[in-house]
Amino acid sequence: MPGRNGRTFWTARLAALVLVMILVTASTSGCWDHRELEDVGFILALGLDKGENAPVRLTAQIAVPVQIAPGRGGGGGPGVITETVEGSTIDEIMTYMSSFRHKQVSLQHNKIIVFGKELAQEGILQFLGEAVRDREIRRSNYLLVSTGTAGDVLQALSAERNPAAAIEELVRLTSYTGLAPQVTIHDWLTAYESRTGAPVAPVIGPPRSPTKSGLEQDGGSGRGTGSGVTGNGALSLPKLQVMGTAVFDGDRLVDMMSGVESQVFLMMIGKLKRTAITMPLEDPQAVVTVRLKGEKPKKSLTYEGSTPKIKHTIVFEGGITQFIYRHKYLTTQRELDNVARQVGERVKGIAEELVARMQGLGVDPFGYAGLARGRMSTYTEWVGFDWRPLYQQADIAIEVKSFLRRTGLTIQPLQVNPVGDGQEGGSTGP
Repeated sequence: MPGRNGRTFWTARLAALVLVMILVTASTSGCWDHRELEDVGFILALGLDKGENAPVRLTAQIAVPVQIAPGRGGGGGPGVITETVEGSTIDEIMTYMSSFRHKQVSLQHNKIIVFGKELAQEGILQFLGEAVRDREIRRSNYLLVSTGTAGDVLQALSAERNPAAAIEELVRLTSYTGLAPQVTIHDWLTAYESRTGAPVAPVIGPPRSPTKSGLEQDGGSGRGTGSGVTGNGALSLPKLQVMGTAVFDGDRLVDMMSGVESQVFLMMIGKLKRTAITMPLEDPQAVVTVRLKGEKPKKSLTYEGSTPKIKHTIVFEGGITQFIYRHKYLTTQRELDNVARQVGERVKGIAEELVARMQGLGVDPFGYAGLARGRMSTYTEWVGFDWRPLYQQADIAIEVKSFLRRTGLTIQPLQVNPVGDGQEGGSTGP
């Protein structure tokens, strides 16, 4: 039988093993820094504007969980509380906000960052860089630029159950409309750091003309714009629209493309999934609506002396959904080819105007710099290469290849019977 010293030895080892197991369990439970949900103010959307008494004015939409949670019902109130605070940095403002919200504000569930136009014109990298260094924020957040102030954009939807989700859905729908690009924080920073293309972002604001471009396209204040009284006397919510492309020179906003220009721009960079374009024709004098799908463009670069010569071929295909011309239908391939040619010429004209304007600004959102970068043997050589003056004097030729079809073709258009003398209106087929 073991002696007393042996029993003491094994007892000590057992006690040590139990102690280790307790320590391991405590350290891996994941609760050492837990926070109760009721004590956290989750920010869902951020708006950054130029401050009046400080460098930046931050507007934050803080979730009201009882209103947003599905099936909870709530009390029919808004799903967020909107707060606006000015300060020198985002971190400073977040600290101030926690002092009066009675909760520790958190960016863990933030989805949207909107920059006001005035702040974006001065530069956004200082604040965007600070945001992405925060361990709570994700680079998958959508980045947008407002035609007015970011605060007005967030206030315009503050009465909705989940305003951030509403804006997020507007951005996602650009894959259907083609009126703006989809850009995350990661996308913007990648374009900024790559030096092969100017960063861009979608434009958000009150409804405006799809053909008006430039920084002067002010949608006005988001508060009340587009709102009105519905048929039952209730006040409708103000409307917001994601349409247009904000173009940056470095981190400064220098231009805003219109909705139609954005459609063509997305064709040029190969990111147009689908869209609809309505345009007039000259021969015959008619109006046509075309549902388009962009294809991968082709770009090439050669030099004539020191002058870059760029050939950019845009390819798209689509179907004619409406053709308005004295009840005439397109019935032959020749007529279809004629319409395709005119639509292609219209797209080419918009692309050429867009390229000329971007060259004048010295910004290259089309990625032509990537063609020059491909000729460099090292990244160091590319960093020392000044592409801007060459780009501004480059000879850029745009070519468009368009293919259109007409589905559901009937022999002749429907005829509408006149209404009168007791005769009901209607239509008859061929």
